[in-house]
Amino acid sequence: MSTEVVTALTEELETVVRAAPGVVALYPAESAVVTVLKAGAYALGLGDGASPIVVDERDGGVHVAISIGVRTTAAAADTARAAADAVSLHLAAHGMPDSDIHLTVVHIDETAHIDETALTTEGNPA
Repeated sequence: MSTEVVTALTEELETVVRAAPGVVALYPAESAVVTVLKAGAYALGLGDGASPIVVDERDGGVHVAISIGVRTTAAAADTARAAADAVSLHLAAHGMPDSDIHLTVVHIDETAHIDETALTTEGNPA
């Protein structure tokens, strides 16, 4: 796959994952060291502003690594499954049915479900 194809596919997959029910954020799917190095390279004008999703070719297929944050109001497993299924369908629709998808839930957003009208003036639940 060319760099342009990987970049376009990565951008498409970001949109697909963010649209999955219960997903509140995407996080870098690489190690912290790699993320810092890529951010430094980008600051120097030597990168593409790297997406949090990693797409590459392995063993004749496409490998996708994704790390997500989920709402506490949705089961993490159900959210992960919905996001992975959406990615799988998108890849299959683009001629990549045998893709390897590695999706990890790395954060559960405890604030995403708070109903602010249920808070007292002190900011505590009523």
